[in-house]
Amino acid sequence: LFAELYYRFSQSEDNDISSIFKTDKLAKGKGAIKTYAASLWAKSKIRNVDKYLSLADKKLVKALQISDPLIELANKVNSAFLNMQTEMTQINAEIDEIIPRFNDLEMEVNGGSFIPDANGTLRFTYGYIKGYEPKDGVVASPYTTVKGIIEKAERTDNPDYYLEPEYLDKLMKIEPADVLRSPVNNAVVVGLLYNMDTTGGNSGSPIMDSKGRLIGVNFDRAYTATINDYAWNESYSRSIGVDIRYVLYVMKYFGEADTVLAEMGVEL
Repeated sequence: LFAELYYRFSQSEDNDISSIFKTDKLAKGKGAIKTYAASLWAKSKIRNVDKYLSLADKKLVKALQISDPLIELANKVNSAFLNMQTEMTQINAEIDEIIPRFNDLEMEVNGGSFIPDANGTLRFTYGYIKGYEPKDGVVASPYTTVKGIIEKAERTDNPDYYLEPEYLDKLMKIEPADVLRSPVNNAVVVGLLYNMDTTGGNSGSPIMDSKGRLIGVNFDRAYTATINDYAWNESYSRSIGVDIRYVLYVMKYFGEADTVLAEMGVEL
């Protein structure tokens, strides 16, 4: 995990971040960079977390003075992120200053008032599971499935879709319980698209059907739906959730959380 994260940070478009991870190995490709990162980890004195924490409890000053490449790396990363945080605080302060005027102009253009931001209050929105066409020639289905996870892992080099061979092999061999399969396509549905009007802060909200049954958990918006912060549009406002059957699927076959499932009254 450390080697993979090291590589990804070395590829960051933010020069303040990537420069921390750049070495003469960078020009030699992903494999060389990950090998270098793995060697840093292997040589580290703090790799034994329990031993280091024990030392920190007894002799904090000594623990902080240990010369270690991982501690040096952590200090550089922490410094870079603190600088970024300072910049974001300044930017957000500028945005907060103009938002009231923006809201006044929006009401003026729309000819009236509108639903206020619901931060800190109970939110409720409704809609339908529905795909869309974000741009010409591109059709986004309202569902994704476990089959799609396997296809992406096998057919692309995109690190976002990478799966360790053991997990990929397990996915391909699992015969899920019938109750976890969709009657529409006989597959385990993973992701859902729907036209509900969500915004920042809705992640983790339950998705219920018309009978009040939990069918999923909201966690994001499609890129085109970031406009939801200002206005909802039927054509491109789509939110994304995980199907509750896939949550149970992961709990059962990967988390091996049979005790938790039993406590929930779920039989698979």
